[in-house]
Amino acid sequence: MEYENGSIENVLKELSELRKIEFKKKIIYDERDMLVVFCHGFQASSLDMEMLKREVTKMLPVAHLHISMGNEMNTETDIHVMGIKLAD
Repeated sequence: MEYENGSIENVLKELSELRKIEFKKKIIYDERDMLVVFCHGFQASSLDMEMLKREVTKMLPVAHLHISMGNEMNTETDIHVMGIKLAD
């Protein structure tokens, strides 16, 4: 289906860009105050988070980014125990 400004894909792309601009206007933040902790999932390791951390570093270069290793060797433990290890 065609619209005045082109195909529906172009219209959706423009709408997406407008939403991003509106979102940025509403939220003001300082990256230096951000702490992002990456925690791997079931049967994974901190190495699985490295690629994700690199990508987030490109978007938030001055934020504090850390990868959790507290549950590295035992991902099958009780969730509460893993939460305590993550907090330590």
